[in-house]
Amino acid sequence: MRRRTLGLIIFVVFAAGACADSGTTPSGGPTGPSSPTVTSVTISGILTITNIGQSSQLSAIAHSAKGTTQDVTAQATWASVDSAIATVSSTGLVTSKGVGTATITATYQNVSGSTRVTVTRPPSYVLSGLVTESVPTTSTILSGARIEFVDGVNQGKSATTDSTGHYEITQVSEGTFSVRATLSGYADTTKQVTINANSALDFALVPTLKPISESFSGSFTQSDPASCDVGSIKYPCRVLDLSVHNPGPLSAVLTWLPSDAYLLLQLYSVDARTVLRESAVAGATTQSIGVDISTPGRYQLRVVARTISATTMFTLAASHMN
Repeated sequence: MRRRTLGLIIFVVFAAGACADSGTTPSGGPTGPSSPTVTSVTISGILTITNIGQSSQLSAIAHSAKGTTQDVTAQATWASVDSAIATVSSTGLVTSKGVGTATITATYQNVSGSTRVTVTRPPSYVLSGLVTESVPTTSTILSGARIEFVDGVNQGKSATTDSTGHYEITQVSEGTFSVRATLSGYADTTKQVTINANSALDFALVPTLKPISESFSGSFTQSDPASCDVGSIKYPCRVLDLSVHNPGPLSAVLTWLPSDAYLLLQLYSVDARTVLRESAVAGATTQSIGVDISTPGRYQLRVVARTISATTMFTLAASHMN
């Protein structure tokens, strides 16, 4: 009787040990490894934003009691305490809204971590410059021209040139932008500028294509000095300066009195320093020139006195593209 009882006790003890070693619950169900306990959440990334409207991607890292880490950026719940300063998306993307400091939190498995994102006012600079008429008269200053940023964070900032042709735009943020100059009677001109310090940007505006008519009257006397060449001989002359910005036709008609005088008409290129066209013999008191100008530049219509009376009066009428 004692042997049976002892054997039964040994069997029960052995069965209990086997049950413990098999990884089953007393009810027979399997057990799994327990999940690591999250002890803290830390946030990393660029925490200073220098321009309103810019973004910064943050990351959330969960730390466990066993010393392991896990990137939980996509699983965490994100929030901003100061949404007027910065907002944060469900994936940790922070976007600045105003100048100041915002607290950003990330929560994972009921454990939260936080950090502070600072939004600073970006450095500002000055853009200035001079606006003139284009070649050939770059010395002609243009007042009243509007200079304006047309893209980026500076879009809409503008200034108008003063009586000296200068402008100045303040509080300009850094970056690369397009800047446009406009003035009635001139073609709009756009340039790109990179701002990372106080910068200068000049414009030379081209007059819009249009015909120009000019007239010039004067007189000669026999005491006038000789100053213009016809061949190798110098004669007295009078000069009408022309600034031609766009290619196009040019015509000029010269008339004079008295009829016993003889005048000559020349088209002279100041840039090339040469006579381009000289009038042919015409009526007793008239000469004319017609030519297509292909190169913008500085020109002169020269009235040359080949033969003059005591006083010779003349009138020159010219038309050309501006």
